Amino acid sequence: MYNMGHKIYVCCYCEAWGSGGIESFCISLIRQLDRSLYKVDIVAARKLSGFYDRQLEELGIRLILLSGSTKKCGDNYRRLSYLFQCRHYDVVHINAYHAVTLLYAQCAKKSGIKTVAVHSHSAGIKKGRGQLLKSLAHLLARYFFADSPTVRIACSEASKRFLYLRGQKVQIIPNGIDVERFRYSQLQRDRIRRRLGIERAFVTGMTGRLCTEKNQAFGIEVFAELKKERGNAVLLIVGEGETEHTLRGLVRNKGLTGSVIFYGASRHVSQLMQGMDVLLMPSETEGFGMTAIEAQACGLPVVCSDRVPKEAVADERLVIRISLKKSRQEWVKALAGAVRQKTCGLRNTDYDISTTADAIKSIWE
Repeated sequence: MYNMGHKIYVCCYCEAWGSGGIESFCISLIRQLDRSLYKVDIVAARKLSGFYDRQLEELGIRLILLSGSTKKCGDNYRRLSYLFQCRHYDVVHINAYHAVTLLYAQCAKKSGIKTVAVHSHSAGIKKGRGQLLKSLAHLLARYFFADSPTVRIACSEASKRFLYLRGQKVQIIPNGIDVERFRYSQLQRDRIRRRLGIERAFVTGMTGRLCTEKNQAFGIEVFAELKKERGNAVLLIVGEGETEHTLRGLVRNKGLTGSVIFYGASRHVSQLMQGMDVLLMPSETEGFGMTAIEAQACGLPVVCSDRVPKEAVADERLVIRISLKKSRQEWVKALAGAVRQKTCGLRNTDYDISTTADAIKSIWE
């Protein structure tokens, strides 16, 4: 056991810092820490937005930026090496989306840091321009830097297989959430629906970063079919990202402008979920699917692709997993038949952030 007379100094590395799921996870995790025992710096190669600036300030967390680009691996490596010489961290916890990030685990190990934990959060390479080159770099890094971490963590079996070699010891720790914050509230539900003017609507929600891997374009296609069957259907899209312009164009082309709400990024996703009737997750790839857990915590049914790992199914009453190869009508049928619940059994389970924090702290200590 670590000598707790000494405050544990942790470097929490994220490739990019913005408003996504991993940032939310890091903030929730840090809130569980006793700040008299732990000191955490968040280090990122690039900052995407100031969405969490206020929370970091409230928590007394320093955000340290490297080169400003995720592509400048050599520059980021040198800056990290210098940072490790200056800060004398006890633990480096690297949140990884691909194997090239293992390079920074090697940097930490070479700097003499004893606990170098790599935490896999992804299950695939992002589709689009440069995908082939990125896949090749991932495969090479996966082998060349395989021995860099001293501790290997994954949020699901899929994320474990994606980042680590077969036979390597990996600890599976689901991405927990603040279960109490997502507890069902009829008062909040009525309030949010009234504020958005959707009191009588059948509300389908999509939350998360607007990007190709989350596949919101497919979700809009499905919603267009749902709208034909349920005239009171409304689609509430919560999040921001690089595909927003394309998605807005798709909504206009399908004549859905009056039925789709682009809410933007929000710190109040738990409240917005209360106002929904079903959550739609047509993801192309998911390392874990924390949004699905958040939905289940407030009794919100989830219709998701089978790319969302089985580990994200906490309550089988609430989750329907469907192949993206299935027809739009099968997706519509699942959405239309969704039934909201008012109870949640996630407290003190592996999906509770307090449980996750205990597992992470045992590694750091």
